[in-house]
Amino acid sequence: MKDDDMDLTNWVGVPRPERATLEGRYARLEPLDPERHGAALFASAQAPGGDDRFRYLFDEPPADMAVFQPWLDRAAGSDDPLCSSPWSTRRPDAQRVVSR
Repeated sequence: MKDDDMDLTNWVGVPRPERATLEGRYARLEPLDPERHGAALFASAQAPGGDDRFRYLFDEPPADMAVFQPWLDRAAGSDDPLCSSPWSTRRPDAQRVVSR
């Protein structure tokens, strides 16, 4: 690789993702909202397989909503990462939190 292949003199960063709902045929990605998504996300964390959903995260599955709420509030208020909740257009409950 030549040195001029890595010339970043004119590099311009990209804008951050917008906090907006993205609609698709099979799913909708909504900005994380503790009031709207919190109860369903907590229920998903408590359902069978909850440990697997937290396997690669730095946090353990929450023991109760009082433990989960501060995490949810921080995640919803963050711009980096920007957290969203994916919703199936065929299933009415939140199952996951994703970041972008």
